[in-house]
Amino acid sequence: MSFSSRAALGIVLKSCEVSYKLSGGAFPCLKIVEGKVPLSSYAVLREPTAGERTIFTPLSAVSGIEDPRLLDPAAPNYFAMAWQERSLGVPATRQAWDDAALAINAAIFRTQDHLHIHIGCVKPRVKNALARSTISAVRFERMKLKLEGQLYWAIFVPGDGLATVNPFQVVASEIPGAARNMKGVTIGVVGGELADGTRGVYILANVMTSLPRRPAAAEDLVDPKCS
Repeated sequence: MSFSSRAALGIVLKSCEVSYKLSGGAFPCLKIVEGKVPLSSYAVLREPTAGERTIFTPLSAVSGIEDPRLLDPAAPNYFAMAWQERSLGVPATRQAWDDAALAINAAIFRTQDHLHIHIGCVKPRVKNALARSTISAVRFERMKLKLEGQLYWAIFVPGDGLATVNPFQVVASEIPGAARNMKGVTIGVVGGELADGTRGVYILANVMTSLPRRPAAAEDLVDPKCS
């Protein structure tokens, strides 16, 4: 089945669900987790026809970053779930905290109409640019250095993960213009460690009000092969 169809991911997920119900196995997905609250069940799989790319996706029909349910305070924290599953997309040799990266693309520039978060390693030049930048741990600020040719808003969140912060919601509430234009938002999450040893994650976001000649895609910050 060609992954060029914008509905292909949903079809693959149905196959995974049938397999899971019949045999307890997740094939063709890597993993299925049944949640206890609405929208919280999810799968992790290799992207069809692109076996080096690993994605996290809810089993429920959530179209993408623009789905208003993501901003409900009771919504599942999909980025936190994907971060916990990052070992499925990052080889054992690259599982340092500051090697992992997640990304979701904007609705105006994506290939599938089912929410999915890319899992992989941060590109070395992106990692170096973040290390050279002064990024606030208090509020989002525009970076002075471009990441893969694009300017991002950035904040550093200290801690061992995303249990206390939902990137969808913090981007919508704190970045000007994001909440009313979520279809134009792309978000990346990158593990990081400050010079004093403080561990945490960078949340990176770009907001597009229209489709530019060169759209920003947080997926461009991720090396899916962890080469």
